[in-house]
Amino acid sequence: MDDFEKELKIGFLEEAEQSISEVEGCFLILESRPDDIENINKIFRLAHNLKGSSKAVGFDEFGAFTHEFETFILKIKNGALSCTPAVINILLAANDHVLNMISCLKIDLNATFDSVALLGQMKNYCQELPIVQNIAAIEIPKIKYEPTIEEILEAELARESAEALIANQPKIKIKPTVNNTQSAQVGSVDESIRVALSKVESLLNSVSEMVILQSVLKEQISFLENDSLKKTVLQLSKISKEIQDSSMSLRMTPIKPTFQKMQRIVRDTAQALNKDIHLVLIGEETELDKTVLEKINDPLVHLIRNSADHGIENSQIRLANGKSEQGTVKLSAYHQSGKLVIEVSDDGGGLNPEKLRLKAIEKNIITANQKLSDDECRHLIFAAGFSTKDAVTDVSGRGVGMDVVKTNIAELNGEIKITSAVGIGTTFKITLPLTLAIIDSLIVLSCDHKFAVPLTHVHETLRPVAKQIQHHKNMGETLLLRGENLPMYRIADFFGLKNDSATTDLIALVIRSGEKPFCLMVDDISIQTEIVTKPLGLELQNLKGVSGSTILADGKPALIIEPQDLILRKRTESRPDIKTENVKAA
Repeated sequence: MDDFEKELKIGFLEEAEQSISEVEGCFLILESRPDDIENINKIFRLAHNLKGSSKAVGFDEFGAFTHEFETFILKIKNGALSCTPAVINILLAANDHVLNMISCLKIDLNATFDSVALLGQMKNYCQELPIVQNIAAIEIPKIKYEPTIEEILEAELARESAEALIANQPKIKIKPTVNNTQSAQVGSVDESIRVALSKVESLLNSVSEMVILQSVLKEQISFLENDSLKKTVLQLSKISKEIQDSSMSLRMTPIKPTFQKMQRIVRDTAQALNKDIHLVLIGEETELDKTVLEKINDPLVHLIRNSADHGIENSQIRLANGKSEQGTVKLSAYHQSGKLVIEVSDDGGGLNPEKLRLKAIEKNIITANQKLSDDECRHLIFAAGFSTKDAVTDVSGRGVGMDVVKTNIAELNGEIKITSAVGIGTTFKITLPLTLAIIDSLIVLSCDHKFAVPLTHVHETLRPVAKQIQHHKNMGETLLLRGENLPMYRIADFFGLKNDSATTDLIALVIRSGEKPFCLMVDDISIQTEIVTKPLGLELQNLKGVSGSTILADGKPALIIEPQDLILRKRTESRPDIKTENVKAA
């Protein structure tokens, strides 16, 4: 196989993967809207293109399977098969098989596949006809010629070719006069080119280094008196910012493909549990960083499955409670205050705090004499090993799903909140940074050491006065802020630094990004700036409360602090009745 042929095959696989992922969504639409001709035609065209293109690049086995796939779809298009759940199941199984073939061929261009069973289902499937009660009433039709599927297929393709030929014929008509501006608007097309991901990553790395050097340059010119040079540097800074925004946008991708995968999960879960569930998608075009998108997939899968399994009741219970027979799960995404917000909500039975508390006691996650608020009880579902199911099923019961949700979101520097009402429903609200590469941060000082605190965690800053500082037996030193007592922690204590300064000489960073607010005390705030995140070395990767490092404007490194993880250790020590491994999840 020469390089040109190999390049053709790889290019086909990339295009095929995108096409077949679109088809799955069309199949799910087909089940709910079987008379949508435009959707059926789209499915048929995509299947036909896959078949033709695969044979053209030499994937004969792939082409043979997609040929039968296309033939099966044609039966639906021509009305020979109706869109029953059984038919949709075959279409989805075939779609999964094609995706599997694409994945395997990406690894080995000469891979082979066993498609016999699935091909047999498509070739031999015969829809059951309704039973006719009155035999005498049957009218015997006259015998007429019935074309084969192959003949229908060829005729269909010939018709499409003829329509395309007619459409491309030049037509003589009088065009209305338009001005140049209108012409430009009509003719403008947003063209695109395919670029290797490695090249995009290389560009972003270079831009990240440029951002660091730009910060260094801005600090250095503050000591100069050359106004012309300062002006030039400021102009360069503006252009650098534009380049940074443009390059970062290359990583931004719509959340639509991930959302569409959830339709399949809801359908399969509903079938497995014999429930009637409708999924509503909102904000599919919302964009986020590709890295964030990849890591949010698993949490969304668990949340959606959890809503379908634990949230939505079966039809009998819903009807008895005065609800509609069909349950609704809503998945939405939107931007808010420079962050990405994803909400998963359902109109199910809601979370009962007392039942959750009793189940946690039963599983030895908490003790019987431990007092928890309703909100704390709801968050018990994130504890490792927690499950309300008495038996493990194919859908749930292992107690690991929601633990994964909490862990993955924490790794993305995000947070998750629960709103629930018994008998009404539950909403999970996830808040995430739009990108993980470049983030706004406060550079703070503690014992002459600099630390970076992501701005998303900091609600406000203040220098406390003596009357605001109180001492509690269990909480230690606290800050009385607008009637609320907030625990105070010195950042120096977490890194073995000695800070004997009076509390009134320190600055409080009020952190409200987690379940419980608190104050992180520092000596001073140096600057608010954008930082480029860098991974920690192997020897520091297990350092709790530190998510990475960055290079500051003075050329020196600084650790990036995750306040919630730092305080987690303190809360674990003060709550010995909760197991350490469970606190990590809760």
